[in-house]
Amino acid sequence: SIVYALQGPFPFEIHQTRELIVIRYEYFDQVRLVFMDGREAGEDYPLSKMGFSTGHWEGDELVIETSHIAPSTITNNGLDHSENLRMVERYRIDPEDGRLVATQWFSDPVMLENNGVRWIEWEKREGQHVYPYECDPSFALEYAAECGRTQLGREKVVPRRPRGHHL
Repeated sequence: SIVYALQGPFPFEIHQTRELIVIRYEYFDQVRLVFMDGREAGEDYPLSKMGFSTGHWEGDELVIETSHIAPSTITNNGLDHSENLRMVERYRIDPEDGRLVATQWFSDPVMLENNGVRWIEWEKREGQHVYPYECDPSFALEYAAECGRTQLGREKVVPRRPRGHHL
């Protein structure tokens, strides 16, 4: 879901109009719409990985509130969320170094006893763009064989070095 996708090392692009912000994530070729015109999701709005997002400006900060997120993972290590998850993000440009800085706050009364929060920063890389996400599922089998197994018979999880956060 969008909760997990934001923390990954994949780039994204932001395209903005007055009424709509479109965020294109390289991670699984996902596209997110942030409605800036005050609309609300109807009662029958479907759940999805990106959910339903509305945004508004508070000074120089973009505030995005998201609901209708399909049940998925928060951290990819067993901490999941339900369809009751609500997320609020706040984005701003750091005036000192130009990085995009975000806080991601989320609550889920079904799965979490407390609220969760993340701090994320990205740097803009001129001339870069989002590439197609070409995921080969056989890579997971090769990776597991390469990394070996632990004494408990479980696969070791050895993360690759991320390419770095960038827009």
